Amino acid sequence: MAIARCGTGHPFGIGIGIEKRVVAIAPDSKMFAMSINDKVRLYRIDPFRLEQTIIAPGNVVSLAFSDDGRLASGDNDGRIRIWDIASGKLIGKLDKKPWQTFSLVFQPGGNMLVDRGRDFFELPPHPAASTAQPERTAQEKP
Repeated sequence: MAIARCGTGHPFGIGIGIEKRVVAIAPDSKMFAMSINDKVRLYRIDPFRLEQTIIAPGNVVSLAFSDDGRLASGDNDGRIRIWDIASGKLIGKLDKKPWQTFSLVFQPGGNMLVDRGRDFFELPPHPAASTAQPERTAQEKP
């Protein structure tokens, strides 16, 4: 895989490998995440460098960045986890679903996560944005 600037084709990084499952770019375009089985690697784009690796239980098949510093990962067993990008720590989990989580997207503002068009999850505020103790599990909306 090569990461290149649109319009110029000048590469940021080359030779990351071909075994990747999914890639997501942060809303501010400063970072991207890439899954490799149970690992999620967070890269800074400019200058190009690996920032951290998150070990996510299960085979990660979907990723989504929020605009408030969270990353959602979905695995092939239907589990969704919410991570704090700055620390790499798990800050929330959503209930297991009977289908794989192929597609995730955050609503602008970061308080709604959509899974494959079937489920909508209302999320508590990011812990860094609130002084209150955050809930650990989001509730599924009907």
